[in-house]
Amino acid sequence: MKFFFSLATCAILTLLATSSAAEVGSKLVSSGRKLQDDFQALVNIGNKRPEGIHMIPRGEETSIGLAEGVWALVGELAYGGIKAVNVETGDIVQLVDSTGFSSRAIVGLWYYNGAIFAAGGGTAFGLEPMLHVFSGATGDLIASCSPEVPGGVINDVTVSGTTAYATDSFRNSLMVLDADAALSGDCAVSSIPLPAELFQSVGGEFLANGIIPFANGLLIIQSAGVNETEGGALYYLDLTANNELTEVLPAGTLLGADGLAIADGETTLYITQNVLNLVSAWAMDVIEGQVTATLLGRIVSPLFDSPATTDVSGEYIFSVNARFSSLAFPDPGEGDPETFAETFDVVGRNRRDFEVTLPAASLAPSMSPTRAPSPASPTTDALPTMSPTADSAAASFPTSYLAAAFTSMCLNTIWMVLY
Repeated sequence: MKFFFSLATCAILTLLATSSAAEVGSKLVSSGRKLQDDFQALVNIGNKRPEGIHMIPRGEETSIGLAEGVWALVGELAYGGIKAVNVETGDIVQLVDSTGFSSRAIVGLWYYNGAIFAAGGGTAFGLEPMLHVFSGATGDLIASCSPEVPGGVINDVTVSGTTAYATDSFRNSLMVLDADAALSGDCAVSSIPLPAELFQSVGGEFLANGIIPFANGLLIIQSAGVNETEGGALYYLDLTANNELTEVLPAGTLLGADGLAIADGETTLYITQNVLNLVSAWAMDVIEGQVTATLLGRIVSPLFDSPATTDVSGEYIFSVNARFSSLAFPDPGEGDPETFAETFDVVGRNRRDFEVTLPAASLAPSMSPTRAPSPASPTTDALPTMSPTADSAAASFPTSYLAAAFTSMCLNTIWMVLY
């Protein structure tokens, strides 16, 4: 009798788990260790195309008026707004109001001392290159700072110490900004020249892209090209050695490389490769003063749709689907948020769930860097322009995970009853 009572109870619990999927589907949830092992879910962030994502440091969210939780900053590529997305609940808060289509771009993002530093694109979007600073609490614009070298595209930004560094995808110049001064509205801007043969765009190619602090300097992606010999390289800029640049991974290693992420206090580098619909993971090290990268594997998901950038929180990575492959940018209807029916997502994935075999074109062993060419003076040749790129909050979580969890719990109960 105990057996049949237990079996009936288990069946009811499993049915309840499955039937309650509509309620769970409005949130991104993780319900214990069994589910974390298979963690894979997404949050629908509406119909304004994203490009950058940055996780707000835990504990900082309440200081800017958000509820306690795990929040991601997500920028609107062509609408100029910034959302805060709670990846646990699916809640979305508009921190920075959207502007008109193509009137402001938000590309890479970084949170620093209650403010949001946002790469503002530039020539490729029909805009002046700019690095914006917004208040995280009010969404107000604190400063908009121009790079020393005009005519480029400010693509990604990071903060190391009290200095912000932003990549320019068209110019061989790294934008440097006093981050603390910017919090007061002051634009104390300088620049670091990069080798022209690597980072000066001559045909509208996007070159310098993702950037992240590492060791005594910065890791920088050079992302042009989608084949084995063009682009897809990783460089290290040593800020303590006269801004010496060395190659860590050679051209062709990282097809479609875009955003970079490293968890605080760790050395695993996550590189978002949008063309390949994956995030590759690399063990970074410094050996006899040289930065090396050893391939750990790739993180894939059927939910990836040209992920552009990724960040880390706890045991998970969170990536934004820019959908560049499945939905041309800009789509003809993208400028009207009232009628544009396409939507975009934040995808969550267990960051330890590696597949260890990468496509042949993306394989790379651990490599010692080689000296990069010496910097050359940037040029200001005219570059071609292009016209760039709206809101519901819903999420889904596979119901089979819930049912499986309850089933496992029930079988354990039956085992205890019988034995």
